[in-house]
Amino acid sequence: MINKGYIFHGYHSGPDANWFPWLEKQAKAKLGINLTRLSLPNPNDPNVKEWDAYADQHAPAEDNLVIIGHSLGVIAALRYINQHDIKHARVILVSGFDEHLPLYPELDLWIEDPIKYADLNKKVDKATVFTAVDDLIVPYPYALAVARHLQSKAILYPKGGHLNKEDNNMTTFPDLLEELTKMVKD
Repeated sequence: MINKGYIFHGYHSGPDANWFPWLEKQAKAKLGINLTRLSLPNPNDPNVKEWDAYADQHAPAEDNLVIIGHSLGVIAALRYINQHDIKHARVILVSGFDEHLPLYPELDLWIEDPIKYADLNKKVDKATVFTAVDDLIVPYPYALAVARHLQSKAILYPKGGHLNKEDNNMTTFPDLLEELTKMVKD
């Protein structure tokens, strides 16, 4: 039974940003899933080892988890799955990447240790990637590459920016909740 999961926020973000609080409430009320919004340390100057250690300490690994990541939180979420003995994960990734972003060379340390998709794909039962054509922070081809690596469904919006509050005042994300509902009901 799926009743627990984690939300990994991104760079210059936090657990109370964007649609994260709304999703936490909706997942509990409509699906009975306790989503924990992780408060990853130093989001304005994120350190790979600090985020890994925080996730290890605050997100106990177990089977049948829901894992949600936004932006840099996508890499953090994928690293978390790679580093733990998890089975049957349901994964939703939003505006993510797993390779060098020209606008953000300071994040290159996050990609030095590549995601091991061959291992990761054995742990993930279902995955969906959301992105938008007009995302100027993480251009959509990067998110689509993550979807290809995960062999997952990809949902590409013509507009939506970085699918966050700053780009289009996204404080809710009904399509994500609908996708999560399908993942846990199937």
